[in-house]
Amino acid sequence: GKEVYLTLYNRAEIGGGNSRYQIVEQPQFLTGKDYRNRRGDVLLLINGMPVIHIELKAKGVDVLEATTQFERYAKDGVFTGIFSLIQVFFAITPEDVLYFANPGDYTNYNPAFFFRWGDKDNNVITDWRSICKSQNSILSIPEAHKLIGYYTVANKNSGTLMVIRPYQYQEINAIFNKVQKHKWGNHDPLG
Repeated sequence: GKEVYLTLYNRAEIGGGNSRYQIVEQPQFLTGKDYRNRRGDVLLLINGMPVIHIELKAKGVDVLEATTQFERYAKDGVFTGIFSLIQVFFAITPEDVLYFANPGDYTNYNPAFFFRWGDKDNNVITDWRSICKSQNSILSIPEAHKLIGYYTVANKNSGTLMVIRPYQYQEINAIFNKVQKHKWGNHDPLG
């Protein structure tokens, strides 16, 4: 009988403020009586909500095996309840990285929307360390939070979620950085 207000994302607090970041290793997904329970590899949570799911595969294993695993988990009913909040999946091997938006129903998984991350020169990054460890890598804080908060979009027509491609991400960041550094008071027409 009382009102409760939740702040899911506050754009002013990406990478700080009251935002809380957590990593869950080996989360267990309860699927019900028809399927055996599943165990994921890594979940990234923002403010207690699972938003990025990462599946890791061994060296020499095709990265598409992790995408097949996501699809199988969806078919088994893993991504329901609180786990339906997962926005982006990352499939990672030591040699390759793919990411894609949560397509919802398992019948919507489409390899045409599995992307490889790229740098500012649009060079594909296949080394997992490059997307996880450096300060501005896509799975760092605040970049992962920006990916979820700014760069995933619900497509009303198809009823699916879309995530930005790496070259779009790099261009938006370049424009943002240019605008942020510009001295707006001097009437420079190149602003």
